[in-house]
Amino acid sequence: MNAMRFVILTGALVLLNAPKSSAQYLYLVDSLAINAPVTYDSIRISSTGRLFADAEITVTGNMLIDSAGLVTHSNRLEEGVRLNVTGTLTVARGGSVDVTDKGLRGGYNGSVFGDVAEAYNATGDTIVPGVPWRTYGGGGASSGGVGSTGGEAGPTNAVYGQLENPRHLGSGGGRSGQIYAPVAGSNGGGRVTIQAGTLVVDGFIRAEGGLQPPYPGYSSYQPGSGSGGSILITAGTFSGSGLISANGGNNARNGATLYGGGGGGGRVAVYYDAMSFPVDSIRARGGYLTNSTGYAGSAGTVYLKNNADAYGSIIIENGNTVCDLYSPLRTTLTHLKSLMVHSRGRLRAMTGGIASLTVDQPVLVTDTAALMVDSAVTLVVTNAAGPDLVVDSHGLFTLG
Repeated sequence: MNAMRFVILTGALVLLNAPKSSAQYLYLVDSLAINAPVTYDSIRISSTGRLFADAEITVTGNMLIDSAGLVTHSNRLEEGVRLNVTGTLTVARGGSVDVTDKGLRGGYNGSVFGDVAEAYNATGDTIVPGVPWRTYGGGGASSGGVGSTGGEAGPTNAVYGQLENPRHLGSGGGRSGQIYAPVAGSNGGGRVTIQAGTLVVDGFIRAEGGLQPPYPGYSSYQPGSGSGGSILITAGTFSGSGLISANGGNNARNGATLYGGGGGGGRVAVYYDAMSFPVDSIRARGGYLTNSTGYAGSAGTVYLKNNADAYGSIIIENGNTVCDLYSPLRTTLTHLKSLMVHSRGRLRAMTGGIASLTVDQPVLVTDTAALMVDSAVTLVVTNAAGPDLVVDSHGLFTLG
């Protein structure tokens, strides 16, 4: 007969080395860091539990994150949170898997490049210098969407990654301030990868860029915000009433032209057999100014695919936040079920990306959104009946 271990963890770090024949049931009421792959029969994170999942965690049964319970990862962990739950993973109302501000580091905020923020290169395989130092308005970072330049019109970093495979940390925002008065840029969002037989999210799964409130110490210096991170979900059944978010970090205004840039949105992809979770609650929006308008980041990407379908759907939406920046279409996919750009989202299929894109259903550009298709890109819509392209009175479609 197999042995059974019921473990209540109250220490900061506990290592379990149970024999393979043992059943392990984890009930967490304090903080625990896991830095080597481990398997449990079940896990429950209580309202006071804090799990730092710095290595892959496999659960052969069910996992429950209670209200106020938290699963996260350490700063700048490129592998991110990795949960593989055979049974049901439940994030209760008020509970969270939250890796906000856990991504690449902002300028003067732990960046290996010092005053310059960290970012990935365009192919996403190398960490490189990102948003530079600007004295009065640090730039927001880019990942899935483009970060705003901020009030001093400094550059941001290049967009990276592929929308169907979110796997990168968000990038850090630009620092601001004088040499004698440095102000750190915020960090990018972290990374979450979840595989679950059944996923119920009534709480939160977040990989948002770090935000920047109005900087109080030096009113003339406002740093940039981090970009959104990555969330990749594979589930049999996906339900709940919570929120999935890889938004870019918000920012603020300190004077007439003294803005920090909002972070670009990150990337979310969901692969499922059955889904009743509301699509409007899956977001990768650009960060915005919390006390003014302008200098918002552009939307990241949301990709949804029913495993029974041959092709998936792309959604680009920016929560009706005003932003003139276009998010480049970065993907290896050449065929989609549907493409929707709405709520002030802006998407551009650029020369140098995919040469052709086929969409089965009508392409929708609505609610002050915009879609641009470069002349070197061919857009084919195979809708059998009705319009191929729907652009409402406030939408914009551009060829060229």
